[in-house]
Amino acid sequence: MKLGTVLASCAAWWAANFVVKEACHTSSLKGEEWIAELLHGNPRRFRNQLRMLPGTFLALLDMLQTKYTLKSSRFVSAREKLATFLYVVGQAGSNRGAQERFQRSGWTITQSINEVLNAFMLLYPIVVTLPSNDIPYEVHSNPKMYPFFEHCIGALDGTHVRATPPSNARMPFRNRKGFMSQNVLAACTFNLRFVYVLAGWEGSASDARVLNDALLTKGFFIPEGKMYLGDAGYGLRTNLLTPYRGVRYHLREWAQGNQSPQNSKELYNLRHAQQRNCVERIFGVLKKRFKILEHSSEYPFKTQVNLVYALCALHNIIMELESDPHFLQKADKAKKKRDKKHQQRMARRGRPNNRRRPDHNAEDHTAEAGALRDSIAVAMWQQYTATIQSRQ
Repeated sequence: MKLGTVLASCAAWWAANFVVKEACHTSSLKGEEWIAELLHGNPRRFRNQLRMLPGTFLALLDMLQTKYTLKSSRFVSAREKLATFLYVVGQAGSNRGAQERFQRSGWTITQSINEVLNAFMLLYPIVVTLPSNDIPYEVHSNPKMYPFFEHCIGALDGTHVRATPPSNARMPFRNRKGFMSQNVLAACTFNLRFVYVLAGWEGSASDARVLNDALLTKGFFIPEGKMYLGDAGYGLRTNLLTPYRGVRYHLREWAQGNQSPQNSKELYNLRHAQQRNCVERIFGVLKKRFKILEHSSEYPFKTQVNLVYALCALHNIIMELESDPHFLQKADKAKKKRDKKHQQRMARRGRPNNRRRPDHNAEDHTAEAGALRDSIAVAMWQQYTATIQSRQ
């Protein structure tokens, strides 16, 4: 074969593969057209795709454009950028999947997500703020909780958000359930608004360690005389009420057999669990709405951390703008299903679900904190027994 023929063949191959490219994004339904179709269609379809109702989307778009940094560019509107972000976080979509949905290049999808994420990071400190010192309505209006929890301004807990850390730092991120995650601390009000979030801690870190970091160096402030409700793993403090160890606690344990409290500690634990349930519900609705939090991510770890903050801020905005209970109902239904499976596992193992491990170790707390909790439990029990006697 002559040299000229070889060179011609090479040139033809190069042109076919790198010069004359076949168009990839050829769908007639581009991103803008798809968004317009959603906006003018059934609101449930819009919610299923972008995780909020159309009116909420338009109000959010106006907020991000007028008060923050989200702008239209030459080829992509701010509306499409926001929809791209919501589609990815709501469907746990990949960059490639978003390319197909919006008929855009991978670079354009990444740019859109980053621009919206940056806008939400500016919005976060505005909408996720520490609560006031007023007695919460959810406490004051409930005679079972007031005045006993009158100084409680919210509840806190940790949750695991799936993570893909750098390959050289993966071991600390593997949690006790075996998957890699961030251990995210969050505090919320009783009406399901985030008031503080700390993301980025390794999945193997204890909840107490994350809380101490929040209190000492990350700006989580609990006013004098106020307190949060927390799980026993945090340890009892004068500003953090926890349940009694070794005493029936979780609501699923009380659900079996329509059981009633037998003493002051059981009553305290029951009402503590009922009031603290808000933090479990807020995690549930957050993960149901934004599926990306339940899946390993292809984004840089810093972006994964920032997404937690952004989505908590977005949750607060949605809660203010719409009253649609769809995702909250889905979260509650999923929790009931998990609790039922837990009860079935305990039954198969021959262990009563309300059986608690003996508390061989004394709780690590000050005498002041212990006395405070005991006084609340005793006062609750006195009211409870008096109410029962008055009905007889």
